[in-house]
Amino acid sequence: MKHRAAGPIAVLLLAVSIACQYDPFAHEFTSVKPTDDELIGQYELDDESIEMLRHHDVPRPSSRVVLQRDGQFAINDVPTCWREAFECSLDLESASGTWQVGKENEWWVVRLRLTNIRRKASDYGMVAYVRGDRPPRLLHFTVGDPDAGQALAFRRLHIP
Repeated sequence: MKHRAAGPIAVLLLAVSIACQYDPFAHEFTSVKPTDDELIGQYELDDESIEMLRHHDVPRPSSRVVLQRDGQFAINDVPTCWREAFECSLDLESASGTWQVGKENEWWVVRLRLTNIRRKASDYGMVAYVRGDRPPRLLHFTVGDPDAGQALAFRRLHIP
């Protein structure tokens, strides 16, 4: 059986399909390093996230993220899709652990080390992208495929 090399049109289509992959929030991720003081505080879901959840028939949860000065964090009553699931459900969970500012590619993130999920010990690492080049910033958790443009974003409520 003879194999033919991909023609120029096939190569072009492959290049275009790869180039079109883009997280629609990427232009909002910060390339400016946030200080701990700019991030410490309590956060709640932003309006876009509440609308996305409503679209998935998830009632508005009372989700909260707290980043503490001592490097500890807690997240409460958040839909399980915050940890990159492909679809949000009615299930809510809480978790806690430590946080620190770090870099992921060209963007600044909050690195989370979850040491407790649903009251069970864990050792799970993940990031929340920081959106916005200056305060107030959002903490952004991508839901599923980044190209789909779904996220849970939290806005800061309380400045300690």
